Amino acid sequence: MGFGVLLIGLSIVAGPGLASSRAVIVNAAGVILGLGLVAYCRSQKGRPGVAGQWSVALFGAFIALSGFSITWSVDPSATWDEVNRLLGYLAVFTGSVVVARTFPQRWRSVLLGLALASVGISIVALLSKITPETLAPNERYARLREPLQYWNAVGLIAAFGVPLWLYYGTRRIGRPILDILSAPALTVEFVVIMLSYSRGALIAAACAVAVWVILAPARLRTAAALVLPLVGAAVIVLWAFAQTDLTTDNIDLLQRETAGHRFGAVVLVTVVLVTLLSLLLQFLIAAKAPTGALRRRVGFVLLCGVLLVPIAGAAALTQSQRGLGGTISNGWYQLTNPAANTVAGSAPANSPNRLTSAGNARSLYWRDAFRLAKAHPVIGVGANGYGTARLRVRTDTYDVEHAHGFLVQVLADLGFVGLAVALALWGSWLVAVKRTLGKRQQPWPPERVGSMALLAAVVAFGVHSSLDWTWSFPAATLPALIAAGWLAGRGSIGAPADVPNPAEGVADGEGRAAAVGRWVPRLQLAAFMLLALWSITEPYRAFRTSQQALQAISKGDVPKAVKLSKRAVQQDDVSLDTHAIEAAALVAGGDVTAARAAIDDGVAQQPNNPAAWVQLFNFELYSSGDAARAVAAYRAATYLDPYSNSLRASLTAALATAATAPAADPAPTAPASTTAAPATTP
Repeated sequence: MGFGVLLIGLSIVAGPGLASSRAVIVNAAGVILGLGLVAYCRSQKGRPGVAGQWSVALFGAFIALSGFSITWSVDPSATWDEVNRLLGYLAVFTGSVVVARTFPQRWRSVLLGLALASVGISIVALLSKITPETLAPNERYARLREPLQYWNAVGLIAAFGVPLWLYYGTRRIGRPILDILSAPALTVEFVVIMLSYSRGALIAAACAVAVWVILAPARLRTAAALVLPLVGAAVIVLWAFAQTDLTTDNIDLLQRETAGHRFGAVVLVTVVLVTLLSLLLQFLIAAKAPTGALRRRVGFVLLCGVLLVPIAGAAALTQSQRGLGGTISNGWYQLTNPAANTVAGSAPANSPNRLTSAGNARSLYWRDAFRLAKAHPVIGVGANGYGTARLRVRTDTYDVEHAHGFLVQVLADLGFVGLAVALALWGSWLVAVKRTLGKRQQPWPPERVGSMALLAAVVAFGVHSSLDWTWSFPAATLPALIAAGWLAGRGSIGAPADVPNPAEGVADGEGRAAAVGRWVPRLQLAAFMLLALWSITEPYRAFRTSQQALQAISKGDVPKAVKLSKRAVQQDDVSLDTHAIEAAALVAGGDVTAARAAIDDGVAQQPNNPAAWVQLFNFELYSSGDAARAVAAYRAATYLDPYSNSLRASLTAALATAATAPAADPAPTAPASTTAAPATTP
């Protein structure tokens, strides 16, 4: 219970996990908790096995490659941010692996904590729709996106919890209260998936249910556990979709509040009815177990129902305007052809209709990822560099930071080397999971059934991450890493749980060697934790120092501002912002030459980043008055980002304003900078 509450709290604090202050909290918390668990488990008696070690090692290798890519990254600051996020992920994954080795009997606690975290976040998301005046007073969108500020991440968390609650709805042993709560929990999660309008979450949930049905020995009980929640969710969703105040963007708060309260009443009544009917159904099943013949008949009916779904869908498509073949062909074109998504108005709107639309911009993002991979096939453009590098190769005006697909982003960021490491990590994890699940046993041990639920939940995360960028959201990723780490580190289910640790009971004559063997790993772990925490906090320290420098400039304390800005550069030398603030402090003191050198340092580190050239443009136009260098910087920025109409318009307006402004006092003379624009300019 406490584990689930901790995850819910961390998710709400993290939000999207992208703001610098929140990212520091979440990443540092992940490192401290994960490595703290590793240190604690090493001091306990338990199985000293090596299950999951290859997964941990390859995860570390992937992070090492990402960190090393800062030396060639198109955006080193973004690369550092990505490495810090991965350090937190690695610590949590490793902690889960080691805890699974040491306390394998605690699998129920892990599964319950993840299930509670999933439904808890889903409830918060629903409450933001029911009571917008409290949880979302400034919300502009109809799609559910609280508390993570991204609808697809909210939908993923709900999809992640579906197989976990199916486990509780189909098991035969354990606390009855959890079995009873499975129906309302599934109802809430299905409603959240639909109201987030997330097609990726729908696909992920369907894949998770399919894995559970195929692998777990509870197919008929699964069908019984799904019927009532699906019906209840359908009632709630259909009612909500009929309310324009709930499904239209930019609705006044008073209207949203009134509609939300009515929606809350519908949700409450439906969930209560689903719970009561589910309790009655479970009682009837327990009172009179179905015979083998009845099971076969029910199974046949369900199979026929499943097979009829695509047939009915095809029949419906034949009645459409384009017919069956034309509709399928058009849908495939909308799904895969980048040209279909560059036409104005082609992107699906934020309405329930998007759930049945094939149009999307992923084909554009993936096309550009492959273009970057073709240009930099071996080691890519640097971890998390896709968003900056894409500006040069795109042919649209969409502003995105991620490729919306983990593997295609890795291919663009780290090339085929990074992709090979990622696939090796995935393969090693599958091998470890196969070892954990072992061969089929009759009857199935409860832990093996619970492990199947964890596996299905991880599959939901993996499927969704192949279609979106939700791995960058700690609230959505950490639960999946905990489940994945547990499956990798558990070892074969049914193996002895309490094998003495070889480090215990060492002979007296070997005391010194034993002490060294115990303390060296602890010191290594402590050193890694301190290094990780330094890496995570240093960019934020530089940000805070830069803010103090700006305050000193505003107060006229130039010497203090220069001192603080130089300290910020030392703390984070790869950030364009620290160099720009140092230049601002130097300009305030009249040293334009040194200020130009500070700006040039930033450009020299990120010559393929248009933001660096924009900073140089602004400096030359407004601080040094060198129009020729300003024009050169303008050309470089528009060369690196040729399809940004806003960039070109703002730079052109700035040049026009400078041309018509009254002459200012000449700036101090300074030697010309050695930084040059890219060789090819439009």
